Amino acid sequence: MAQDVDIKQLRRRATSGARWTATATGVRVVLQFVQLAVLARLLRVEDFGLMAIANVVLAFAVTFADAGVSNAIIHYRDAKREELSSLYWLNVIGGAVIFGLMWLAAPWIANFYHQPTLAPVLRATSVIFVIGPLGQQFQVLFERDLRFRRLAAIEIVSMVASSVVGIVMAWRGFGVWSLVWSGVLGSALRALALATLGWTQWRPMFRFVPRECKRFLHFGAYQMGERVVNLGGQHLDKLVIGFLLGTTLLGYYELAYRFISRPYQIINSLFTRVAFPVFSTVQHDRERLRKGYLELIEALGAVTIPLYVALLALAEPIVGVQLGPRYGTTVLLLQILWIVGLSFSLTSPAGTLLLACGRADIGFYVNFVRTALIIVGVWIGSHWGLVGIAWALVAVVVAVMFPVQAYVRWLIVGMGWREFLSRLAPFFGAAAAAAAVCLAANRWLPFPSDIAELAVMLPVAAAIYAGLLWWRHGARMRHIIRLIRS
Repeated sequence: MAQDVDIKQLRRRATSGARWTATATGVRVVLQFVQLAVLARLLRVEDFGLMAIANVVLAFAVTFADAGVSNAIIHYRDAKREELSSLYWLNVIGGAVIFGLMWLAAPWIANFYHQPTLAPVLRATSVIFVIGPLGQQFQVLFERDLRFRRLAAIEIVSMVASSVVGIVMAWRGFGVWSLVWSGVLGSALRALALATLGWTQWRPMFRFVPRECKRFLHFGAYQMGERVVNLGGQHLDKLVIGFLLGTTLLGYYELAYRFISRPYQIINSLFTRVAFPVFSTVQHDRERLRKGYLELIEALGAVTIPLYVALLALAEPIVGVQLGPRYGTTVLLLQILWIVGLSFSLTSPAGTLLLACGRADIGFYVNFVRTALIIVGVWIGSHWGLVGIAWALVAVVVAVMFPVQAYVRWLIVGMGWREFLSRLAPFFGAAAAAAAVCLAANRWLPFPSDIAELAVMLPVAAAIYAGLLWWRHGARMRHIIRLIRS
């Protein structure tokens, strides 16, 4: 009976966490849409390409600064105060070291890409490595304990301030620096707010004993390695494009990649951010893990599959409304890369299972193989320009990620690929029907503008998708809706 009470309490806390995370996610979606719509009309395409290179370099640096200990703290739920204190100062020291290395390496990186402006951009954005660690551990502890209400408030405030600063600076003609200082301000506000709130509730000791970090670093080593190779798989194409084809073409590619990564990053993080600590709590109960994973997959599939299919069917009006008429090249790339985004969305929950069960080593090896194949694919695809690189990514992701992740699911929760696909098949069928109507309308109906086409076709597609699912799988959809709401 006590165990039942604990599970009920865990579900209530997870429900509350999901609601607050959803609130922050909704605000983020609106702000990102508005900010990108404005900045795309105020900035040059090259500005987005330049910032894309900087963001990739910084993403790798962030991974090394964290050393993988954040997820280790969630996995090892028995961390003592002394261990947490040592880990806190480890992150602070690591951030300072990364900042110094970035400052020294910035001119070399800029010279490699033949972009002199890149050096000051990298040096300015690297400030986040000094500020970020001050609040990083407090965020992890709040997530571990499912206290997402405070995190949501902090994220909303920092996102609003960041968006306003970016838009105002772009309007005043600051170019790429509007992207730089927008990102720095958002990171700084979030870190300082977390540090202020965290230190009032738990004050780290002025103590740094390396041996107290040992078990966390052992777990984190694989996690860090997995992140590095994962980032390589996700962003290597941008580094190659920036070097071989220049920042202008990279700008078009970066904007297309934002479209396909935005649903995955926002929606998946909404679910997996709460699922990870919950899965960690029941990591030794394989049946509960299996049930929770199936529920997670169905909820993700119901939401993300129609979104990605819509990116294919309505790519032209979506890009026209969001970015404007200058970005026609992005439309073709979006119509190819949507498959990559959907693949990431449907396979990422397997990574959450691995981390919750302490098997970051498997995740490392899986992503290492994928990244190695992406290197080969991007190199071959680069001979045919942007379109060749896009199709190379599709081939590698589909041919490698789905079979490998199927093995991971079988290994952790004993789920075969047929069961996995059967859970998602209804959503693919309904989304395909809705997409066919959208493509026919785009070809045969004379819409006066892109906004008019979206205003008409999005509700129609949504009605077709929901209607077909409700007609063929009514009981199942009611269950999924209850899961999402709860």
